[in-house]
Amino acid sequence: MYGVSIGLQPQSSAKLIAKLKKALSVKAFNRLCSNLDISEKALAKTLNIAISTLARRKKSGRMTSEESERIYRIARLFDRAEEVFGNRKMGRKWLKDPAWALGDR
Repeated sequence: MYGVSIGLQPQSSAKLIAKLKKALSVKAFNRLCSNLDISEKALAKTLNIAISTLARRKKSGRMTSEESERIYRIARLFDRAEEVFGNRKMGRKWLKDPAWALGDR
């Protein structure tokens, strides 16, 4: 099941889509920061969310559906990396290390 790193439980694709359209809570963003061992500022930059926008989301407690989808995509990639490498530490390392093929990003 992908999305575990942001607190999602196993569910059908239709339920997942509905949850993302409804929008994730800010807790999902915070959980992803924690699991990736990355700062809020760095994750916000990766997700293309301005810091001022993130502050507003924290006050409201919810992300938008578009932001939720981007959070889920990163979480899914991280969860898959963890699955492939067999542990969270190696999955995190792979995801955070610069890649030559991506211009060292």
